Amino acid sequence: MNKPSGSPSSRLNRMDRPFTLFMVLAVAAVFFGDLFLSAENYKLALAAAAIIFMGFWLYGAVHMPAAISEQFNKSHHPDEDVRALQDGEISISQYAERKAAKQIGSTNATHTQGREHEQQSSPKA
Repeated sequence: MNKPSGSPSSRLNRMDRPFTLFMVLAVAAVFFGDLFLSAENYKLALAAAAIIFMGFWLYGAVHMPAAISEQFNKSHHPDEDVRALQDGEISISQYAERKAAKQIGSTNATHTQGREHEQQSSPKA
């Protein structure tokens, strides 16, 4: 019944848009709220914004250590295939297939460039 919640980083990333929307509304309420809210409702809106902000802050404070730990435990190798292999995302056979495909692709590109160079340098009759 319960779906897995995902990684801590993905949980934090899901909060990006709601937090941005909240910040836009909160800034608008702080700067322009007195134009369309009564003094009592303005104070209530600011109190609500402060409580909601604390909720976002606590959510981030709870999930941030796990997200940082997750990033520390990941490989930071510059080659994406090596990184995926070290992180356990692919098997050694998939790694070998990717390297073979890249080798074939680079060999074909080298041969194509060589042929183009021969065609350009050969004198035309």
